[in-house]
Amino acid sequence: MDKTASIDLTGGLHRHLGMELSHEGGSTSLCLTVGPQHLTPFGTLSGGVMLALEETLAGILSVEALDGRCPMGISVSANHLAAAREGDRVRACGRALHLGATTHVWQIELRGKDDRLLSVATVTNLIR
Repeated sequence: MDKTASIDLTGGLHRHLGMELSHEGGSTSLCLTVGPQHLTPFGTLSGGVMLALEETLAGILSVEALDGRCPMGISVSANHLAAAREGDRVRACGRALHLGATTHVWQIELRGKDDRLLSVATVTNLIR
């Protein structure tokens, strides 16, 4: 059974931002088409939206790695390296750096047009 099937991305922040869950090629990712609601006053994708995608994906990946326990984000650190603009499609994908009994640490990459690296985040989840 797909462990992410119980994750409701139809409400809350996920719906407001327009996040889309994907399982292409055997890996889980979150995608977003950048719209005017995601932009800074300077016309670029907001760093807050980038962080929301990165932290949300880390939580989903922890759910996939767990057996009924719940992850809770306790630390996020990111470096935003490039900008995305309205109409760009961005994709967050990640890999585990640590999967312990009480914490998970994920490295999440956010990529944009032409697979350009936009942001790299490290997310730590407390496992309860």
